[in-house]
Amino acid sequence: MKRIFAILLTVSLLLCGSVSVTAEGGAPLFRFACMSDLHLDDVLIQSSHSNRDQFRTQLASCFAKGYTDLFLCAGDVSSYGSSSVWNEARGYIADAGYGTVLWALGNHGYGTTGINLNAQDEFMQFTGESSIYYHKIVNGYHFLCMAAEKPDTLVLLGQNVYGTEQVNWLARELADAAADSDGKPIFVVSHYPMTRNGVADALIPILTQYQNVIFIWGHEHSDGWVNYTLGDYLRTDQGFVNARAGCVQYGTADLADALLVDVYYDSVVLTYDRTEGNVLSPASVTVPLTRTPSWNVSYNSGRLYWYVPDGEDTRMIFCSYDELGYAVSTRIVTPMPNCFEHLDTAQLDGTTKVFFVDSQNRPVHEPVEFPVCYTF
Repeated sequence: MKRIFAILLTVSLLLCGSVSVTAEGGAPLFRFACMSDLHLDDVLIQSSHSNRDQFRTQLASCFAKGYTDLFLCAGDVSSYGSSSVWNEARGYIADAGYGTVLWALGNHGYGTTGINLNAQDEFMQFTGESSIYYHKIVNGYHFLCMAAEKPDTLVLLGQNVYGTEQVNWLARELADAAADSDGKPIFVVSHYPMTRNGVADALIPILTQYQNVIFIWGHEHSDGWVNYTLGDYLRTDQGFVNARAGCVQYGTADLADALLVDVYYDSVVLTYDRTEGNVLSPASVTVPLTRTPSWNVSYNSGRLYWYVPDGEDTRMIFCSYDELGYAVSTRIVTPMPNCFEHLDTAQLDGTTKVFFVDSQNRPVHEPVEFPVCYTF
């Protein structure tokens, strides 16, 4: 009876012409930083700052700018395949404030002079995974982390970077991720770029089958990159996004940078952050996401997010209840069409239920009740 009374009171307030309130503008739903080719123990490259110093400076910059949901490393932490250096890097990342980290195995995971027979076991022990390539979901976003299976000495002799088993694994896992992604971006992490042996031929037919795929790679970090523009290592014309991860080692140059990723409901913004040296130009690009127009309501990190397709005449009724179950405050929000918006739920007092109705007060989405205990 109390619940019926509350709903009737809410609808009556709506019909009496309560003032409409437009919610705040959109905000990133997920933000992370990515780097590759740290080569923390490389003593052959001489620069004014060590790779360790540059890495720690760049980490601090990324975290301070709010890219705190994840740190992604696309390979070659050590130049000599040293697991102790992997653990050293993990300590630096934790010191910067990151709690969630994903790793890809690079070619230097096998050492520079030959195959380290323990490399795969050491990497799995380090990551806690049962394979050198693996599939993780972070904050509802899929990451497929591939692994270099051979040292560069064999790749240079013409052997393909990825074996048939790993390529087949990618095809299966990407299909599963696409079925579960609901239009969100899917991140495929590969130490090797498309230009290495067999990568393009093996992966492009798989990646182009799905929408919103972002392929992040490393490995290429010679001095030649210093004079490149964003278009040289970020492509969107292949049916997926092809983006170079930032890196620490640029030959003799002090140019450590990171790829910063902002995920919105309908787009992904990719930005290169550099703590010193020349600023990349252009430094940022926005990649639209293909989304099926539909109602979308989600809750994450203390905020309620919603999206209303164009043409929908929809209103949101926020109704708060007292301990006896009676409605004590009500307000109406009229969402902007084709705009993913959010509301800080700290503004909601007590136990609040949000009703989604059309102009005829018919429900268009299941009510959301606060406090809530789920995330998207």
